[in-house]
Amino acid sequence: MKYEKKDDGTTHVYVENAEGEFEVLRAIVQATFDSAVPVGMGFLHYDASHKMNRNQAESLINKTDWDIVPASVVSMDYVAGRQVKTYIKRLEKNHFGISTRTFERDRGDISAMLDLANETILKERNSGEKVVSVSMFIGENLDKRLAEYGFKRNLNEKDWDFRKRIFPTLYAKTKGDPRAIEFLYGKSAKDWNDVEGMLSMAVGFDQSPQGLKKFADDFADDPLVMFPLK
Repeated sequence: MKYEKKDDGTTHVYVENAEGEFEVLRAIVQATFDSAVPVGMGFLHYDASHKMNRNQAESLINKTDWDIVPASVVSMDYVAGRQVKTYIKRLEKNHFGISTRTFERDRGDISAMLDLANETILKERNSGEKVVSVSMFIGENLDKRLAEYGFKRNLNEKDWDFRKRIFPTLYAKTKGDPRAIEFLYGKSAKDWNDVEGMLSMAVGFDQSPQGLKKFADDFADDPLVMFPLK
């Protein structure tokens, strides 16, 4: 990624090369937390050895409004005792804006943190580790994958509304394959928690279109919000 500080009080971050938007955003979340320090009573909750992993970073990214721009995608004030002060908006595809003034008022030059984020991206790419599955189910990635099944997002339709709407038809198309529930949950089966695993078994009780629609509609909110990765 590359970044540029501008006079409007915003640091603009651009996704480049073969990077993905979610990959870059997750690296910034990790880097800004790892480089933050405790202030005041935050020392009571501070653990200097705690390095944020990718799953924890996932849980701090707002996926609900990802497809609406500009949208607030990260809002980190105080996290685990650390003064993080990082607020990020998705301004357009492959383009994020970070509030420079808010960050630098309490933490100094933002460049050091973003350089660390770039190091995090390189480290992940060289490690060969698998990407956390949530990134496969948001925004453009979601559109591309569901297009393979013949689905298209409605105008201004949010990710959760899109995934919920197509669930009954996708479940029927895939003959009950777990991938339909993966799309509904917004994550692969390997990342489901125990509650999500138990709920998935309830789908088999009524596989009619009405029953499948009711199963999806009964979620009070997007499962990504209700059951974030830890």
